[in-house]
Amino acid sequence: DDLCRSGWMWIGPKIANPDLGPEYLDNIEYGMTIRWRRFTIDNSMYYGVGRDMLCYVATGEKLYGKRDIFIRKNISKVQIWGRESSVSYDNQNGLYLNLNYSFNRTKVLQANGLEVIKGKQLTYSPNHIIKFTALWNNRVLDLSFKGAYKSKQYTSQDNLEYMNGFVVADIAISKWLLNRSLCIKGEVQNIFDTREMNSPDYLAPGRVFNVRMEVRIRN
Repeated sequence: DDLCRSGWMWIGPKIANPDLGPEYLDNIEYGMTIRWRRFTIDNSMYYGVGRDMLCYVATGEKLYGKRDIFIRKNISKVQIWGRESSVSYDNQNGLYLNLNYSFNRTKVLQANGLEVIKGKQLTYSPNHIIKFTALWNNRVLDLSFKGAYKSKQYTSQDNLEYMNGFVVADIAISKWLLNRSLCIKGEVQNIFDTREMNSPDYLAPGRVFNVRMEVRIRN
């Protein structure tokens, strides 16, 4: 997209740069899994350094004499590190629970021609993410609940603009009929009517209701 298309991005108007090169990441990661009875614990840690990372840089020209016009260039070096932990419980009789937590931190180590972002964090990269999943499948109904929390995210490269942390959650109920040949499912997405999104280019649709029917055809 940045190689060939000029248009409007989250940062404003931008022009294509056919001379862009790839980004590189040197990464080291450690992980382990522990199983005890009906519990599973996963834990991982990672550290990486990205080179030739892409950033938007002002060209010095302005659109209609007002808005800066940007171009994307390979100019930055970024440090990335974090960890992820997960605990799952499966009673092997239809109940499954999972709690996941991840910590991620980024830091711009170098940005040739854009020193204002040196030492800043990458955009749309929350430091903390917490996810919870609960599934219960039984003879009467199948129930599911999924929730996630994302902490504050910077929306500008200089970290002056940001979106606050938010919570999203979904709930679903399904019923199998006719010897599990027909399934009717109702779900509510974004039950808290959260309007935040991961990009300012889109507005969250808010609370959404869905009804679905699934048919299994067997030979």
